[in-house]
Amino acid sequence: MAEPTSVVVSSYNQPRALRLALEGLLRQGRRPGEILVADDGSEDDTRLLVESFRAKTTIPVRFVTQEHRGFGKARALNAALRVARGETVAFLDGDCIPHRDWLDAHATGLGKRGGYSVGGYVRLTLPQAEAIEAGRVEADTFLDPGLRRRFRWFHRLQNVYIWLRKRKKPKIKGGNWAATMEALRRVNGFDERFDGYGRSDTDIRNRLNAAGVPASSAWGRAFVFHCPHAMDPRRVEASATRRVPDWDIHGEGRARPRCERGLIDTSGGR
Repeated sequence: MAEPTSVVVSSYNQPRALRLALEGLLRQGRRPGEILVADDGSEDDTRLLVESFRAKTTIPVRFVTQEHRGFGKARALNAALRVARGETVAFLDGDCIPHRDWLDAHATGLGKRGGYSVGGYVRLTLPQAEAIEAGRVEADTFLDPGLRRRFRWFHRLQNVYIWLRKRKKPKIKGGNWAATMEALRRVNGFDERFDGYGRSDTDIRNRLNAAGVPASSAWGRAFVFHCPHAMDPRRVEASATRRVPDWDIHGEGRARPRCERGLIDTSGGR
């Protein structure tokens, strides 16, 4: 992961949190090669925010959007991956503020093993997120020594799971992980049948494992700070109308590496 990395930020109607996420990318010790906002059909204020952010940096910033048809995160992420230029990709949710060493932490894992790397997040309260938004404090302040110890313990546990080759481990958070583009192409990206609800993150983890792609844990170093959903009420309203998951689809990913409706649609219209 020594080469510049594409950072893909997923977003839907969360401009307050998204601004904090994007600004966190400007503070990274390792500079992103490009930033792609994978948008699921947000209202115009998100596009305007991204345009304003683009003017603040020399890092290439692209806004990749689509028509909103329910919770379409998998479709949005694939659309961004199709135009991404990096050979490695780091994924960040639009309501997560990256720690200043976030990108470098994932780079360490991918540099040693390739494949994919996973990290976790610190949950912020609304007052904490608003204090960051107002510039009164930096997000990194909320990573206290007690939390660091807990993350280090969890990191060691994930490494045990990796060594044991557990099918449904290491634990993955869709808003904080990274992978080589080679690994993502190997499993055909995200399964777009996950349209209307979540779990596309654990599905792609299962398929990467089924394909024999090596995993590494960055839970002890790659931190993000998760803003509460109440910060952007329009997103909360949309989440309340998600469809019930089709668990049969999710179960398939434990055995099959490639999905049919992914980066390339091989389903033949099924």
